[in-house]
Amino acid sequence: MVQLEGEFLAGLDGDPLDLVEGGVLQDSIGSPGTVHLTVEFGHLRILFLEPADQLFHLLSLGSVADKQRIDSVNDDEVMNTDETDMFSRCMNIIIACGKELRLPDITFRVVLFDLVECLECPEIAPCGLQGNDGNIIDGFVHKSQANDAYWHGLFGGLYLPHLRRAVWSNLIELEAALDAKLPRAPLERGDIDHDGHDEILLHNAHLQIALRLDGNGAIHELDSYALRQNFCDTLMRRREHYYTKFDVDPDRDSSRAGIASAHDRVSFKHEITAADLFSDTKPRASLLDCWQPRDERHCAHVETYSLTSASAPLRALELSSPVASGRIIKRVNLEGRKIEVAWRLEGLPAGYFMTRLNLAMPSCDGFSGRYILEDGTIPHGFGEHFVLESCRELTLDDRALGGGIVLRATPPASICATPYHTVSLSEAGFEKIMQAASPTVMWSVGPGPVEIRLELEMRGPD
Repeated sequence: MVQLEGEFLAGLDGDPLDLVEGGVLQDSIGSPGTVHLTVEFGHLRILFLEPADQLFHLLSLGSVADKQRIDSVNDDEVMNTDETDMFSRCMNIIIACGKELRLPDITFRVVLFDLVECLECPEIAPCGLQGNDGNIIDGFVHKSQANDAYWHGLFGGLYLPHLRRAVWSNLIELEAALDAKLPRAPLERGDIDHDGHDEILLHNAHLQIALRLDGNGAIHELDSYALRQNFCDTLMRRREHYYTKFDVDPDRDSSRAGIASAHDRVSFKHEITAADLFSDTKPRASLLDCWQPRDERHCAHVETYSLTSASAPLRALELSSPVASGRIIKRVNLEGRKIEVAWRLEGLPAGYFMTRLNLAMPSCDGFSGRYILEDGTIPHGFGEHFVLESCRELTLDDRALGGGIVLRATPPASICATPYHTVSLSEAGFEKIMQAASPTVMWSVGPGPVEIRLELEMRGPD
């Protein structure tokens, strides 16, 4: 048994803790060591010690007691981050920033948490993260767990953009509040969604992007903290099991079939064609690039991007991909409320370079969503198809959001804008739901080294 004295707590914020005892244990999954503490406290504050080379899910809580409120919290259980995803990233951040305690055989990190009461059960939250409406876990995390947006049944669920947007809005506000208390590094790398590909997170006080290192070099998350909006909150088209109902003959004899359930009825809220049911082969992300030589009829996706450099101070990434006999270098960086993207085409013949955006706009095909040209004219809404030649600036303005995105192309480019819909089944029947405005920006380029740029500026409240 290793006795840990109170002197190790020097320098930590908050009131002194009465540390009764602690020891180093071997846990069931074979980690080098896990701290087991019994702590009494008077101000709902808990001390954790975590082996420096382990993640938080290897922590085993002994017994943490608040004698006036509850008997124990997670008594003798392993706290698994998969089961506490609501604040797993926050815990990892705190651990990374924690004070280190060095013993002869092992190094620990010292982590402080508050015990707060949320709904009917106690929760553990990082110290000092109290929101205006009680605490952040009560406010933002629980709102972001509204389950309608996480499933798809008879009532739309995941396919309804406004449900997903409410979840993302609370997650973004939560993350901004955590960053204000416990600032993160401007650049982070890890397989956040456990799909086998790392993501690079770049963020500043205004924006955050997540670029997936799967070869496409595309952005899968684009958060505006001021607008509380993830502009990459879109869905890929996937074949749903109920698409087989399109093969049902609506004129068949149903006189003896009885009353059909809502799940079995076949009705259509919108006109739907076979083309609307095709599955996507590429993610519905943003900055998906294509290259087409001028003497060919088909474009090829650039899907072999690899990361060549990443600068945290500059909040900048560089990727490179071989294409035909040359290569394309792609640079992405954050500058205030702007995402600046630059491509350098080397050793390629004359041709066409395209990048596709899929931008989730709350107004969708409603009257509050519109494109605005540089001279202030409004040519179309988000729900319409159109093509612009030699366009230098185009604004996607969403009055429901109270802001939007300004696209600036250098040199001027052609822009083909289309609405992107999915087909899903609801109680009203089969329906097409607009998920994103999808402008494709295209440059006609000559042979030799060529530089082109695209700037995305978020506009909204300060």
